[in-house]
This record gives sequence, C-alpha cells and structure tokens, in this order.
Amino acid sequence: MTGALNGIRVIDFGQYLAGPLASMLLADAGADVIRVDSPGGPRWQHPANSVLQRGKRSIVLDLKEVSDHSVAERLIASADVVVENFRPGVMQRLGLGPSDSCKANPQLIYCSIPGFASDDPRSQMAAYEGIIAAAAGLYLPGTWDASDAPAPVFNPIPLASNFGAIRAAEAIVAALFVRERDGIGQEIEVPLFDATFELKFTPHKRGNTRSRQPRRVEFDLVLDAMFECADGRFVNLSWLEGRQLRAFADMVGLTPELDRDGLLDESKLWANGLPSEELRRRLAAVFRTRSAAEWAQTANPAADLSNCLTTQEWLRTEPHARESRAVVSVVDPELGSTLQAGAAFSMSRTPPCVDSPRRPLDMDRDAILSNLEPRPASRASQASDVRLPLDGIRVIDTTQILAGPTCGRILAEFGAEVIKINAPVGHPIMGHPWLNSGKRSLLLDLKTSDGREVLHCLLATADVFLMNFAPQSAERLGVSEAEVRQYHSDIIYTCVSCYGWEGSRGTYRGHEQMGQAVSGMQERWGRDLGMPVMQSMPICDLGTGNLAAFATLLALFHRMRTGEGQFVSASLAQTATFHQIPFMLDYVGRSWEDDPAGQQQRGLGRHYGLYPAKDGWFFLAACDADQQSRLQELQTQFGELSAVDCVRLVTAAGLAGHVVVAPHEVMERSYALLEEHDVPGMGPAVVAGPSGRLSATPLRRTPPPRVPGGDNADILGELGMADRYDALLASGVVADSVRSTLARP
Repeated sequence: MTGALNGIRVIDFGQYLAGPLASMLLADAGADVIRVDSPGGPRWQHPANSVLQRGKRSIVLDLKEVSDHSVAERLIASADVVVENFRPGVMQRLGLGPSDSCKANPQLIYCSIPGFASDDPRSQMAAYEGIIAAAAGLYLPGTWDASDAPAPVFNPIPLASNFGAIRAAEAIVAALFVRERDGIGQEIEVPLFDATFELKFTPHKRGNTRSRQPRRVEFDLVLDAMFECADGRFVNLSWLEGRQLRAFADMVGLTPELDRDGLLDESKLWANGLPSEELRRRLAAVFRTRSAAEWAQTANPAADLSNCLTTQEWLRTEPHARESRAVVSVVDPELGSTLQAGAAFSMSRTPPCVDSPRRPLDMDRDAILSNLEPRPASRASQASDVRLPLDGIRVIDTTQILAGPTCGRILAEFGAEVIKINAPVGHPIMGHPWLNSGKRSLLLDLKTSDGREVLHCLLATADVFLMNFAPQSAERLGVSEAEVRQYHSDIIYTCVSCYGWEGSRGTYRGHEQMGQAVSGMQERWGRDLGMPVMQSMPICDLGTGNLAAFATLLALFHRMRTGEGQFVSASLAQTATFHQIPFMLDYVGRSWEDDPAGQQQRGLGRHYGLYPAKDGWFFLAACDADQQSRLQELQTQFGELSAVDCVRLVTAAGLAGHVVVAPHEVMERSYALLEEHDVPGMGPAVVAGPSGRLSATPLRRTPPPRVPGGDNADILGELGMADRYDALLASGVVADSVRSTLARP
C-alpha cells in the first residue's frame, strides 16, 4: 500500500520543532519529503531528530552560496509543498519566500509556520517555544499548589509547536485538495501563537474572562480520581458517565452495601451531594487489594480506568503501544536500535509509514539533483470559482464530549457541512458554542429503530461519518463500519477513541485522563509529588480532534484521486505519544534522569526558563554562549525590576524574553483572533477563531450554533420526512432540548 500523499513532493526547510514536525506528519502520510539542512546539520541537535527526520530524504545546502541557492530554487520549482518556520521575512530576504516561489511555481503550496504572525508587532521576536508559551498563557500555576501566589510551572511538552505543526499539516492537505479540484496553489501561514488558541476551547463571556482553574487539593469528584494499588502504583478512574461506578461495584461485590448507603446515585456524585470521602475510603480499600496492572486488565472494558505508566514502560513493556503502532521500532543511523513515537493516526487503505529511519546528512544529494524537473502547468480556476476546501462535503458527527466534536468543528472551518447529532437524553452538551460552531444540530435517539432510520437516510447523503463509540457500542447501535457502508460504500468512516481499536486495549473506553495516564504523561507531570498528576489542559482530547481531522482530510484527498473510502482513526493514547516526541524515544545510553519533569520545573536550565521579577514572572531564552555570558551579568537585577522591565533589559542585551501572560489576559489582548457570538440560550460568548491563514481559500469563521435540536425540522424536511416530524417529536425520537440525567455542580 502507498500513503495518501503518494506522489506529493515536500521541501522541508524547517528547523527546531514545528516545521520538521509538520513535514514528518506529511512524510508519515506518504509524501516524498526532501529535508534541506545547512552545513553542519539541524540547528537543534537533539536525539528527537531520529523521529522528526524519519522517512525524509536529505540534502545539505548553503543558501548564501550562489550554486546552492540555485539548487534550492530548482527544488521549489519541482515541489508541491514548501514548509518553513523562520521569522516572517527571512525566506523572502533569501529570495525563496512565498511570493517569489509561488510566482515561479503557481501550483505551489507554500506553508510558513512562524512564532508570531507577519502582521503581529512581535513578528521579529526570537519566538522559541518557551517564548510562545509565555505569550499565550500556557504557563499555569502548579496543579496542586494552593498557596496565595502559586508559581507557574514549566511544561516540557511543546504545546505551541505541536498544535502549530498539526494545524499546518491540516491546512496543507486542505490546500492540496483545492489544487486537485481547482488547479491552484496558495500561501499558508500558521503562527504558533495563533495555534495555541486550539487550547482555549471554553467560551468566555465578555466581562467575565477568567483563567481556567487548575486542579487543587480540594477537588472532590470521585468519578475522576487517582487510587493507590497494592504495588504502590496508581490507577486513574475515568467514570465521568457515572455508569462505571455501578459496573465496578458489581464486579467487586460492593453493590449491596453501596446501594444500601446511597452511594451509587450518579446525579448526586456529579453534584458533590454524596459523602465523597466515605465513598473514596471504601474504594481505596478495594484498590489496595490488587496491583495497578491487574486492575487495568480486569476492570476494563466495563469500568474504565488505566494504570499510570512511565514513558519508559509505555515504550518498552506495554503491549498495546506496539500493537497499535503508537510505538515502533526503528534502526537509526546514529542511535542504533530505537523505540520511538509511531503513528499519530491510523488509516485502513493508506496506513502511515512510520518505520523508515532518517537518512544520514546529505545522503540523497545525487538522487535529488537528478530529478529536479519543474512542475508542469495545469488548468487553474478563475478566482471567483474557488471554493472552500471542503465545500460540498457533508459530515455526520455523532461524537460526544471533546475530541470528536473538535474534529467536526475543524472540518466545518474548512467548509464542510457538518450535521451534529446528540442524544435527546443524557449529559449536557459540553462546550456547545465553540465545539459545535458552524454545525447544524439534530437531537436524535439512535437507540430507536426510527432514529436509526433517520441516520441511515443521512448516511446515504454523507461523505464522512464521525463517531467515538467503542467497537462493541458501535455494533449495538448498528453503526459499525460494515453497516454504515451499506448506505454509502465510499464514505470516510472516522473514529475517535481512547486507545485505538487495534491492540489489547482496543475495546477499552476512557477520557483525557487515560491518554495521559498510559503514556507516562501523568507520571512526568507529578513526579516530584510522588503520584501521577493530570495536565491542567485537555491536550490529548484537543490534539486527538485535530489529528482525526488531519487523517480525515488525507482520506478525502485520497478518495478524490482514487474514489476509495476508508476507515481512519485517532486516539488519546496515540496523541499523548505524539505530544511527547522529544522524550518518546528509547535507545542504548538514553539517560532518563535528564528529562524535565515535575511541578517544581521552571525550565531547561537557567539559560532557558521562567524567572521571577518584582511583580510577576517572565520567560528568558539565552541560546548561545555569548548570550549566556551576558545573562550572568543581568540576573542580579531581575528581583528589583518589574517583569516588563526585565524583558526590556534582556532584549536590549540581545537575549529573548516575554512576560508570562495569564490566560484571561491573552483572551483580552488578542481579540482579533476571537469572535463574539450571541449563542441562543447562553448569551454573548467569546470563542477562538480558526488559526490557519490560507491566501486563496481562507478558513471560515464559523457561525454560532443554534440551540441543540434547532435544525431538526430543516434536516428532516431535506430528507423528505417533514410529515413525520411531529410524530417523531412526540415519541421522543427527536427532541427540541436535551433532558439531562446528571446534575452537574
């Protein structure tokens, strides 16, 4: 099998993380990626290059030399895609920027991934990952630090680069889709700062923009808790639906006594109306009877929980990591035999290729130089004929909570018509104003035969079916892949799951916690506390939604070229592995003690980290010997100056710095990246807009959703069922509001 991007040539000028990571995703998807390095190799000399440069061909060019500059021009002329992540203007000054390149190659997709946008006053700032994180409000207080002035914690997971890379890869595939259909190329800019707004999913009402509260010691929801087991290791429960508590009680023989004492009332659990400490005490005694690994094996899939592993264990000893290809074995030319982050997504017809090792520096020069023919010209549409990438694509989105709806929301931004189906009875719909913006809403009971009939009629008109049911639930509801294909044989069947369907954990369910627990992320974040701790943001959910959207775009591109549909998926465990690529690597001589970890972490050393000032905190980066020498002279002044003045001081000395901005301040200062909606039933709410900038087909700022069920009548009318609407409404098959079964606090 070949990848979805078979035949697509990508020229990768990227350095450090975001650019190489975006092109790695394209290489994993089958593109021919040519890696261009300066003499001496990548600027970031790190073992993670074993992952970032896999599957790419290598050539070394000194772009200041006339002959090598000419080779670079010929490379671009032969390419389908260019990826670079320098500051705005750098490539333009070299004569290799988007305007020159796209003029020479009108069908080129030219993608820039700067730290700050070209129209941002900070565009020329040295935008290292840490600088972007400080500017974007990603340095949150310690998770369990209940002091009056908790210090921000340095997060070793490169969130800005990760989300910037995924959003860039999505935009590139969408632009290829447009080019395949309309014959035009375009310029793309995906600033890392903008991409961090993928993490700001909670609507903020004007005048009430507060930072999202991290977890504190008094957080008291037993349905989502950590328990120590017989071996001193921990399991994390994922019982947010409530049903898992009763399933676990049945399993261990606790049901009679918990029922007798009124401790199995789900709605009271959500409202913290039960004596939580008593329930916690009884559960704790049970969990201490077996090891964490035993509980993970015996409690699932009925009662969702995961044992909390270390990164080493996920790489080395957890069978599911290898079975799902979230971890793969690769023989690297420098490191030798490695275990490393594998597939971030899955595809049935065009599976990602993740086990091709990086090539030695300049190894492919001769082969590359022998094939530098410019792209042939082809038909181009008139500007007025150009449509959004997914214009005319219909998506049926049956997902719940966060990851799946995020995928549907992104597809809507690219122009798809998304019909969001929710159950009439159940949980309140999370994040409706943002997660479901741009979607039409249908409240439909898929557990009824009439509800499934409506769904089947919709599937006959659909291009994508998006779901996050477990395999056994999909079979029970009649929405397995085989059954869905009866109504549309070439549909893209997109699945979002906890662990991925393949492997020993494939039938297990779970939420954000599980991706973090199983991959070592929780252990890393809580290491100095003696227990695993969740990250304060749902980075696995939001990352999985984005990776599912990327895989769906790939599948639609492949279908456009071949007519074939396929099964695609992304999972929380794969995403957690992807997020940790700088550390998700094992080889002989690997020193695990050097990895940054824990709530006391302030950076990667005094040359790259968080510093306290008189009135707050700022982030500083001194990345060469000369800068580090100057830092020694400045440090004594930091405690006497404000954070703003500290940043002025270090930037005047040639270092990089940025004040640590609180999340609510970022929202208030970055209103151009936000949009205020008047959401029915909720009033005004501020939501983040799309983060990619495409020159020919700009992503649309999706309109606010109607109330859940607000599009029932229109959708059924389009299916020829208008005369049945009243009867379906009366029987509860459809509804005009959600009847919640849980009383949330």
